[in-house]
Amino acid sequence: MRRMLICLAAVILAAVCVLYALPQAEARADIPAESIVISGSREVAVGKTVRLSAEVSPDGADQDVRWKSSDESIATVSSSGKVRGIAAGKVKITAVSRADKSVRKSVTVTVREKAVRKITISAETQELYLNGSPGTVTLRAEASPASASQAFTWKSSDPKVAKVSRKGKVTAVGAGSAKITATAADGSGVSRKITITVKRKAPSCYALLIGNGYGYTADFTGQLKDSPYNLRAMKGLLKGLKTSWHITVKSDLAANEIISAIHSAYAKAEEGDICLFFYSGHGVSDEEAPAIYDSEQGGLIGVDDEVVTGTRLANALKNTCPGKVIVILDSCGSGSLVHKKNGAGADPAAGARQFTQQMNDAFARADSLAGNSGTGALRNGRFVVLTACAYRELGALNPMEGFDVTISIFMYHLIHAAGCDYPSGKYSGHMPADTDGDGCLTLQEAYAWVREKVVADSDDTQHVSNYGDGSYVLFSH
Repeated sequence: MRRMLICLAAVILAAVCVLYALPQAEARADIPAESIVISGSREVAVGKTVRLSAEVSPDGADQDVRWKSSDESIATVSSSGKVRGIAAGKVKITAVSRADKSVRKSVTVTVREKAVRKITISAETQELYLNGSPGTVTLRAEASPASASQAFTWKSSDPKVAKVSRKGKVTAVGAGSAKITATAADGSGVSRKITITVKRKAPSCYALLIGNGYGYTADFTGQLKDSPYNLRAMKGLLKGLKTSWHITVKSDLAANEIISAIHSAYAKAEEGDICLFFYSGHGVSDEEAPAIYDSEQGGLIGVDDEVVTGTRLANALKNTCPGKVIVILDSCGSGSLVHKKNGAGADPAAGARQFTQQMNDAFARADSLAGNSGTGALRNGRFVVLTACAYRELGALNPMEGFDVTISIFMYHLIHAAGCDYPSGKYSGHMPADTDGDGCLTLQEAYAWVREKVVADSDDTQHVSNYGDGSYVLFSH
């Protein structure tokens, strides 16, 4: 009895399914096919496969199609739309509606002799901003060998961070990082990834440029005549860069006025912004004016002969600038930041080396107090510092062709390290100090280039020093 009931239930269920399927089949048959759209790669390498898909319109029409190749000696196509390359050439692949053979669509598929072996991706930037520029970037993919297919499919690992179009245009959607993948469309399976980082706000960049031509007049016969031209050189360099800088230029400031200028110039800086402090003028070490100091440190001299010590300078910058701080110190028209009276026969570079160490120590202490000490302190610190120092002014660089004024040796080589001309700041198209060719000048690259040039020009009487994350990008084009 139980067995009979089970059989009866099965019969009833089958009948219901048939009754339900009949109107559906009739409904499908009642909607005639009108057109077909084929999607998928139009290129395939010999011995590789790609899949085409067909969509029959309108909605509700029978989606069943039959595939055929116009020349199976070039490419074959399976019943599911999988195309296999047989020999180099072009072939038409056609999808025909099984419900209505008059409705069909053909596409031309190119079969290439060689498959893609490698893909490279280039990008003008890998950083995008939600509320700033750039908000989009178009990625360029290139396959090798050159004879292989140059068609690609693009995909984002996180479309909520960055979405990518079928042509490689990436648009910022949300803060974070996403990997964008370009895959060869020839069925080889070769792909390449690039990471795009999206930030909420494009950083603003603020620069304070100070030139003190007067002050500390002992053994000097007048003002430092090239300080204005050092300011001009730095301003030209910043204006010649891709980044837009808010530049404040000040000349002949007293010690307290230097601190006031720091508070004013960076007043609008927010977290994530970049601040640059540049000083061209006289400087001293602790042994020159020991009464001024309560610790061993160098300082910048105001036109009132008062000194802004390294600690005071570092603290003013740390407390005013919430983001990264680039510090570039230049002086005496030759890159001097110390006029140290070593006495007859003394090493003229000793004071320079001592001063750079004192200044570096001041910025390191500020980083330590901010909680950036320990492993990775240089990378995580607030400051990146580049200084050039000498015993005394060695004589400015010989006047450049076409100019009757000069800039310091340090500034001359720094702006050229970044690929800019003086005084226009115009980018020459080549950044000689960019050793890895990525279009960015890091602190380490700038330091290595400028140090070599300055030491050569000064017979090793000048000293160039740096502090901070050597991989930090100072300038880019």
